[in-house]
Amino acid sequence: MQYPVRRGELFNQVAVFRSSSESTNIDDWGVPAELDAAYADVCPQLQAGLTLIHRDRHWVMADRDPLETWTLAE
Repeated sequence: MQYPVRRGELFNQVAVFRSSSESTNIDDWGVPAELDAAYADVCPQLQAGLTLIHRDRHWVMADRDPLETWTLAE
């Protein structure tokens, strides 16, 4: 996902994937090698974009409780 920030001067780019790591340490989930493997079969343009992502940090989403399901009133 990409979206503009700073009045369109920059783009924030995010890659989301499910980690296949079986480690119990969440700091081992979503490491750069896993990112590359998860997107190995995508088009060249997307692979080129992945090289622009800073790989010095990542956010694990598995530590969040699921949101309650809700529907809009008709």
